[in-house]
Amino acid sequence: MGKQSKPTAEELRFVYDLIAKGYSDLDIVAEYTRLYENSQLMFPLRGDKRFFKDRRRELDAASEVLQEHIKRKVDPIISRYRKEHFDHLADIANLLLAGDLDKILVDTVRGSSSRSDEYQILVNGSLETISQHELVMRLEGNMEAVFVKYGFWDFGCFESHFKAEYSHCQNLAGLLESNPIELIEALRPLAQRKTFKGTCPVCKDWQ
Repeated sequence: MGKQSKPTAEELRFVYDLIAKGYSDLDIVAEYTRLYENSQLMFPLRGDKRFFKDRRRELDAASEVLQEHIKRKVDPIISRYRKEHFDHLADIANLLLAGDLDKILVDTVRGSSSRSDEYQILVNGSLETISQHELVMRLEGNMEAVFVKYGFWDFGCFESHFKAEYSHCQNLAGLLESNPIELIEALRPLAQRKTFKGTCPVCKDWQ
């Protein structure tokens, strides 16, 4: 058999596409033959399996190089999107703590009149007393503000990360009602740290 001509760029694209689709060498030979018999083949009729094995080696080598170049280009983009995503999550944590709720303290200095459902909050340098009911109401108001600014989708992403941070808490709204102080203590580091454990539907797109 005489030496066959070198493949053109068009033929390489054709063969590479079949390889990428999972065609075996015999399948590719059959595709060449089918196109040839229908007078649709724009390239030489290839029957030597070595030709296709060479193309596989070329494609594997090119894929490795391209993947590395793509990774170098994509990684900074993903990093930027992740930072923006985490910034949004941290902003949600800060919104939930709006109204100086991050400065709240458990009231432990009221002596015999101390009540477990009352807390102290530092406002403009002065301590003020706040009941648990009022605290819950403020947190619920802050949560509504989050929904207005970010919507339920973004809040759902935040809750996914919150659950990863605090596995014992699988219901943020329930924790707000039952133990608002624990919720506030959990939100404080998240608002300041601006990084989050776990993944949410947004994060999964980057994996």
